[in-house]
Amino acid sequence: MAAVASRALQGAAVHVCSVVGFPTGTHTTALKVAEAAGCVDAGAHEIDMVANAGWLKDGRHADYAADILAVRKRIGDGIVLKVIIEAALLTPEQIVRAATLAQHSGCNFVKTSTGVYSKARIADVHLLRRALPERVKIKAAGGIRTASDAVAMIAAGADRIGTSNSIAIVWESKK
Repeated sequence: MAAVASRALQGAAVHVCSVVGFPTGTHTTALKVAEAAGCVDAGAHEIDMVANAGWLKDGRHADYAADILAVRKRIGDGIVLKVIIEAALLTPEQIVRAATLAQHSGCNFVKTSTGVYSKARIADVHLLRRALPERVKIKAAGGIRTASDAVAMIAAGADRIGTSNSIAIVWESKK
């Protein structure tokens, strides 16, 4: 639907984002690269890429980084790349490793979760903010349902919030 969204939003300040490797991140690198290329060719300005947490947990750090780097190289520097690490599936040490590998592979954001397996956790956002340079942004996603949830994530260091409850959050924050 990237092409449909891109046409509908032509000229607007809103950017189109597409997700690749969803939901597990276990797609082959070639498939993620092809998905990302197709989305960008269809008009996506941002790519959310689900990283392969299994590779990270298995110590396949070079494969983990190469997967991200391949997508980055294909989409170019003009497209925002957010790497979803599924923090709740990782130890604190693995979260730092995942974020560091994503940073060195050229991501613009590290994202806490797809929202499929877990909720964003404030402790993970704090850990990511300490581990990453300021130029690498953090997107907290998964289970953020209220304005107070969103505010807490931002206070912890999140630069963006991913939620399927945005309308209710905006209305709640206006009260």
